[in-house]
Amino acid sequence: MVKILKEDGEEMVVEQMVLTSAINVQAENLLKLIEPYNFPLKNPKTPKEMECLGFGLSEMVVEFRKGYMELGCTYKIVKEPRDPKVCQ
Repeated sequence: MVKILKEDGEEMVVEQMVLTSAINVQAENLLKLIEPYNFPLKNPKTPKEMECLGFGLSEMVVEFRKGYMELGCTYKIVKEPRDPKVCQ
């Protein structure tokens, strides 16, 4: 939300709408430049350092709430890390 105020505190509604519109157009153009990134929801890559703590990522959970996206992850127990040298 953009607020533009005069010196006396009154809002400049038209200017706010024009600026908000310009920002939205530029944001859409920026999003077009970003390439999509795919990642697996089942068995995502677990960082080696996390395996040192005894657990790894198991399944990604994505939920869309009103106005935002919630991203979570379940875990699995790891008995032995892939790279024990990292844990030292």
